[in-house]
Order: sequence, then C-alpha cells, then structure tokens
Amino acid sequence: MQDLQIIAQDALNITWAKFQSIYTLTKPCPNIILNNRLKTTAGRCHYDKRLIDLSPLLFAENVSEFENIIIPHEVAHMVAYDVYRDCGHGADWKSVMVKFGIPPARLHDLISGVIESKREVNTNKKIKTVASQFVVGDTATFIHTNRQRVSRDIIGTVSKVNLKTIKLIERVTGTEWTVPKENTCQLRHA
Repeated sequence: MQDLQIIAQDALNITWAKFQSIYTLTKPCPNIILNNRLKTTAGRCHYDKRLIDLSPLLFAENVSEFENIIIPHEVAHMVAYDVYRDCGHGADWKSVMVKFGIPPARLHDLISGVIESKREVNTNKKIKTVASQFVVGDTATFIHTNRQRVSRDIIGTVSKVNLKTIKLIERVTGTEWTVPKENTCQLRHA
C-alpha cells in the first residue's frame, strides 16, 4: 500500500505541474491519500480540504489508468474549482479536462468497479451492453406499450443516463420519457 501512495504522489506532482503550465495556479497542490472505504468509487476531490482520496483496491488493479486518467480527473476538479469555482462535472471542468488532453468522462470503466453509465455491478450482460451504447445527445427509439396494449415507437433524444434509467425527450411532443434499464432491450439507436 505504501508503494501505491508513492505512485499516487508522483502522479499527482506530474499532473499538478502540467496543470500549472496550462493555468496560473496560485493555490498549493492538493494532498492525496488512499481511502479503504472507497470500493467502487475510483477517487474523490474534497475542495475545502484540498484533498484527493483514491480507492486502493481499484488503484492496485489499474495503476496505469489511475496515473493517466483517474488522478488527472480528480486534479481537474481542483483546478476547475480554483479557476472557475466549478464544483462538479460542468462545462468548466470539461474544458479543463480537454485542455489537459483527456476526454471528460464522468465515470470510470475499471476492472473491479464501475461501468460507464451503470454504477451497480450487474451480471445481466444484455442490459450492460445496450445501456452502455447510449450517451446524452444520442437519438434513440423505444417501444411504448400503454395499458390498452397499444404499442408505438417513441423517437427522442437521450437527455440523461443514470444508474437505473435512461431519459428521452420525445422529438414530436417534447415529452420526457423515463425508460428503466431493465427495459433497455427495447431501446435502440434511431
């Protein structure tokens, strides 16, 4: 575990130096710790404490991804907060990520943990495969069957993908539809 702490600190120093070359940062580099309570969350940024904590379980199995993606992701949160006061995955944080040269993905796709757009560990591969195909902005179609058993295709734009549902805004009426992930087998790209 001590080796991981050294690797994390080195990656933090390199990442912070790169961000300093991009932005004028006046605040000190955040501290970094390994937190055994983190099981599926790769890392967190605590703005007020200037602290980043990481999952040692995921880190041990994905060292390269932590050095190149997770640690820069968390440091980007601190930079976005210091420069823009952005406290999340907003537009300013995304611009910081892009300037650093990393796609602004909100969630990770690591071996022991989270799958992008699906936090729960789910053994239903069909749901995983279909749900992971959709991101915000995609055009999708799903079959809606009402209580009278009348079916119709709903075509809309994906507005949100979260733990249990995918939300669409219907093109014709502007109605927001919530499609449970267990029904994503009926959801397809338009």
